[in-house]
Amino acid sequence: MNKFVKGVVVAGLALLIGGTGFLVTANKEHANSAQLVDNPKKVSALIQEKKELINKKKVSRNKSEQKSLGKQIHQIEKEIKQLKKNN
Repeated sequence: MNKFVKGVVVAGLALLIGGTGFLVTANKEHANSAQLVDNPKKVSALIQEKKELINKKKVSRNKSEQKSLGKQIHQIEKEIKQLKKNN
């Protein structure tokens, strides 16, 4: 009887560990799919922000401000590429 109890406990632990691994994998997959849905929204927002910065740069007469805006635009372009690459 003692061996039977040990066998049941070991089997229960194995199922518990296996179930935990399954839940972790399922949660990762859900997070990845949610991220894929969010990426187009993020890209759209970044594109809109880029357009606004381009318009500010066109209007600005200050060279240092134009340079700063150009750097911001470049950074946004890099973020957009990264998001598209991850899709």
